[in-house]
Order: sequence, then structure tokens, then C-alpha cells
Amino acid sequence: MNDLDSELVVIGLPNVFARLPLNRESLEEGKVLYVDAFVEPLINAAAKSNPHWQFVSYGGGWRSERGCKFINFSVIHNRQVLGKISTDYFGHNKVFEIANPRIGKELSRGRSKRTKDLKQALKFIAKYFRVDTSHELLNDSLGVVRDVLYKIASRADGVFYERYRVVSRELVPEIMGQWDQTYRILAVKHNVPTSIIESIVDTYHSTVYANKVNTCMQNDKGVAILVRGDDYLVSHSAHAIKNMQVFTTDTLPISIKRAVGMLKLVPEYRMLDGVGVRLREDLFYVTADEEQT
Repeated sequence: MNDLDSELVVIGLPNVFARLPLNRESLEEGKVLYVDAFVEPLINAAAKSNPHWQFVSYGGGWRSERGCKFINFSVIHNRQVLGKISTDYFGHNKVFEIANPRIGKELSRGRSKRTKDLKQALKFIAKYFRVDTSHELLNDSLGVVRDVLYKIASRADGVFYERYRVVSRELVPEIMGQWDQTYRILAVKHNVPTSIIESIVDTYHSTVYANKVNTCMQNDKGVAILVRGDDYLVSHSAHAIKNMQVFTTDTLPISIKRAVGMLKLVPEYRMLDGVGVRLREDLFYVTADEEQT
């Protein structure tokens, strides 16, 4: 239920309303429904000047000892929302807040005009609150066209590429195997940046090895090594401590020592094909191929 379709009850002037059923409970309890004292002069003055407009509360009412007061109002004419009137604070001062899309388009920041002066607030309402022209209606509709078509295209892209990724993952080895003979030529033809063309083979090998290392870890086919001073704490599982062994520099197996020595020369998160990964200054993961040599 919205401002245009809600059941309305008059609060104050004949064209000032509260929405139902949000406030039905208040009515049944016999409580008074009223306009907030600060915003009431503005609502009444605008309502008297524009008797064909409806001033309809939105956002519910605030409970008080007197009953239920309303602060925020939509201004409606012929089922079109012309704008909104509410209150805000500027510093420690309570102010009127006048908002609608016209104001938002005019301002570089924000979507509302604020003032504590009643006459100025009425001038804002007179200037900005009016039924959209045919040009404005069409312009707004074009915005809807752009947004909806973008969403449709994005959704279609998402569905397609989700399926494409599944297919392409299976085709990548074959594509990369024929890269220099076929696909490099196609990439050049379609103006793929040279930097991408020249680096894709290396990045492909990197992702293949990265996934190999990850699979190795998932299947407990490598070892994790934590260096603590002269001690090397070795686990044969990355999921939980499994067959933990503690070695010194002298007792560490040659294959692991060689792998750690090479990994110490590369930055963190760097992988060495056929060796493993340096995860931290003192933490390494050595793959099964290297660990078993």
C-alpha cells in the first residue's frame, strides 16, 4: 500500500491526510491524530494555497501523550507525487525540508532544500512542486528505458557467462595448446591489447599450477612447514596437524630443505612451479612432487 492507494483520514484541513491502516489502531483507541506543531504552519499555508493538492503523511506517525503526530508529508496531485515536505536539523536548529527530483537535479549535492523560514519554504514549494511537463515525463521515462534495458542485458550476460565459464574451463587446455597457431592471430585481429596477448600464456601456466597446488593441499599431498628459529615444524596436512614432525636444519629432509631454500628467495604468496608457495616469512607449503624427490 502506498501514498496513492492508502485509505486516508483527514487531520486538520480538508486536503491534509494521515494514511491507514498503519494508524487504525490509534483511531480505535480514540487518540488524536495531528500535524507536528513545527511543520503545521507550512502544511496549512501550502494546503490553503493549493486546495487541489493532497498532503498525505508517509512513514507513520510519532506516538505522544496527546496521540499520534505526523511530521512527513507527500504532496500529491492527480496521483502524481509532486514532492515531499518534512523536517530536519541544521546544526541545532530545526528546519523545513523540501524535496523532489527537480531540486535534486539542480543541486550538486543532496536532493532537498532546507530553511527555517516559513516564507522561503513556501517559495520553494511554489517553484519546484508542479505536475511534470510532457518533456519531463518523457525524459524520466527514457531513464527507465535505460535502467531496465541495462538490467536485462546484465542479467542475460550473467546467465550466459555463468554457463560459458563452465564450458570454457573444459576448453581452456585445448585453446592454450593451440594459442600460437590459432588464437593469438584471432586476438590480434580483434584488437586485444598486446600486453594481454603476450602475458596470457604465462598467466595460464600460473593458474594451472595454482590449482594444482590447491588440489594438492585439499588432498593432503604436500607438507606445510613453519620455521621457528632453528626448528622446522612440519605437518602433512593443511587442515589439521597430522603426523607433525619437528626437524632442525641438520635433520630436515634434503628435498624439503631445498624447497624451503628456494621459496625463501621469493616474495610472499609467490609460487614456484614444481616447488610450492611462500605464504609468509616463516610459513611455506611444499608440493608433493618436490617433497617426494
